[in-house]
Formats: sequence, structure tokens, C-alpha cells
Amino acid sequence: MRVCTSVLLTRFLFALLLNSVGETPGTILLVDDNAANLFAFEEVLAPLGHRLVRATSGEQALKRVLDEELAAILMDVQMPGLDGFQTAALIKQRERSRHIPIIFVTAIHTDPGHRLKGYASGAVDYIAKPIDPELLRAKVSGMVSLHQLHCEHAARLAAQHSNRMKDEFLAMVSHELSTPLSAIIGWADRLSQGELAPEKIARGLEVILRNAEVQQRLIGDLLDVSAIVAGRFKLARAPNDLVEIVRSATEAVRPSVADKGLTLDVAVEAARVDAVCDALRIQQVVWNLLGNAIKFTPRGGRVELRLERTDARARLLVRDNGRGIDPEFLPHVFERFMQADPLGTTRAARGLGLGLAIVRRIVELHEGTVVAESAGEGRGATFTVTLPAAA
Repeated sequence: MRVCTSVLLTRFLFALLLNSVGETPGTILLVDDNAANLFAFEEVLAPLGHRLVRATSGEQALKRVLDEELAAILMDVQMPGLDGFQTAALIKQRERSRHIPIIFVTAIHTDPGHRLKGYASGAVDYIAKPIDPELLRAKVSGMVSLHQLHCEHAARLAAQHSNRMKDEFLAMVSHELSTPLSAIIGWADRLSQGELAPEKIARGLEVILRNAEVQQRLIGDLLDVSAIVAGRFKLARAPNDLVEIVRSATEAVRPSVADKGLTLDVAVEAARVDAVCDALRIQQVVWNLLGNAIKFTPRGGRVELRLERTDARARLLVRDNGRGIDPEFLPHVFERFMQADPLGTTRAARGLGLGLAIVRRIVELHEGTVVAESAGEGRGATFTVTLPAAA
């Protein structure tokens, strides 16, 4: 009588769940080394309207898990090779499959140690042989519905996070673009009145030019990231001298160095370092690394650049004695839209968090590496780029 009551209660609860969730067809994996058992499972579950796929071993089941989007797994315990427990444990180790409900089918259902081992390996329920068809359909339907509910909840959370990130990113982009634009508009308005002294006119034109260049770089970074995401980021490689590329990039940042009263120490340890590379993109790497060092180094600080050749590699080092990088943030420093100070407590600390992500992609496309090092906040940072050098 207790067994009948338990079965009826299970069926009632699963029916209630189906009515409240609204089950949609899913894919169910049937795992058994006995073809007759697989045929019996298919006959029992066919009325549910789900897509049924087979596996005759634990190894086949693992392959199915990789190839299919599964809503539930019905698995025999005793199989040659990988048994049900071992297969379930491996399925649960994978992030994408760990939430798939697994129902074990076994003739040893009453052994408490056996059941505990199954639950420990990832099972959510057991079905005893001989199988009650109605109970099997009820349990499978309930597990499919629970899994779909979990997936819907996860998708809703992901959508909420994505929307929040999008809003934050758009606000950040708007701020970064509007700041130089405000300076341009303000000085253009003053210049248009024709009442400024010559030195003020020169100053206004300088501010307009500098802020226009800032906007141009921001827009360029956004376009670069869009190309990276879409897989359209290409290189125009040709034989180039890295020494000339570094010198050109260094000259471009000297006005910023002078404005902050920094010392820029450049050391090139070879007369020429040849490489087959995209000159403009490598120059962009140097600009970004020097620009970061200048941004995060306080007035009166020091920025150092070194270029050297070691065997078949060129090594570029940019070091500063500025703000440094928190150890917890260091592993994420090359990720898109990541900033150590996202709120930007100072103007110099703000930005889109794109420059270093672009640097990494450019270097990787050149079969090189880029590494960031820092002893912690307030102790400076070092970025080291290695690139293949030509003979």
C-alpha cells in the first residue's frame, strides 16, 4: 500500500509540475548495452513526444552528451567498460552537462549503498526493474520539465546580466565620447567669436586637435573590437624594421609625456630588428602600452621602453613606476571592457577597457605573446611583448 501511495503521489506531483511549467519537447538520451531494453524504453516514452537518442555504452553516451542538447538521461547502471556510475560522474564534471538530470535504471534499487553511490555520482532518481511504464513516463516528464525550468531561469539571468552590461557599456561610451566633444565645442564656440588673443587661439586649436585625436582613437578601438568579435580583424604583413616602428610610436606620445612632466627613457639595443608584421598594428600596440603607462603614472614619474632582440625573437618592454595593478585584477587585465577602476574616480583612470584587449589580439595574430606584471598597487607595472623576428 505504501508503494502504491508513493507512486500515485509521484505521478500527481509531476503532472502538477507539467501543468505549471508547460513542458516542451526535448531530447532524451537512452543508455543501455541491451538493445531489447532500449527498444522497450522507446516504446514506453514515445507517447511523451520527445526526441529519443540511443547509446549502447558509457563511451557512446559521453559522445552523445558532447553532440546533443539533452533534457534528460535514462541510464542503465551495469554496463561493460564504463558503468553507469562512472559515466554519470564524467558527465557531471563538464560545465555544460552537469545540470542534465540522470535517472538510473537498475535491478539493485533496494541496496542503500548502491543508491548512495549513484546519487554521489550525479543521479537525481532511480527506476527499479521491472519497469512500471506509467511511473517511468511520469518521472522522465518531471525531470525534463525541471531541466527546462532551470535552463529558462539561467537564460533569464544571462539576459538580465547582458542588458545590465550593455547599459553600463553604452553609458561609459557616451561619457568617453562626450568628454572630448564638449572640449571641442567649447573652444570652437570661443574661437568663432573672434575675440581671443593670439596665444589663446593657438591654445584653443591645440585643445581641439588633441580632443579630436582622443575621439578618433576611441572610435578606432570600438571598430577594432567589433572586427575582432566578428572575426574580420586582419593584418597587412610585410617586412618592417621594429626599431623604426618603435621610434615613430614614441615620438607620437612625447607631447603627453611633457604635459604630465614625466621622464620617458627609451633604449633600443639593436640598430635594426627586422620582422614580417603589420607596421600600423604593431605601432598601435606600442601606442596603447605607452598610453596606459602615461595615464597611470603620476606627474613626475618615469616610463621606460626597451626593445631588444634575443635569438629569433624581438622583445619589447614597457615599464612604469605608477599606479600598478591589483593582484586580483591582474589575470583579467587583457579582457575586453575590464578596468581596475570601472567607476573612474579620476579622469585619468577612465576609459573603455579596450586597449589591452586589442593589444593581445594583435600580438597573438603575429604569433607573439604579451604578459603583464605588477608587484601590486602603487608599485608600477611592466608589459612585455615578444614577437618573431626575421633573420
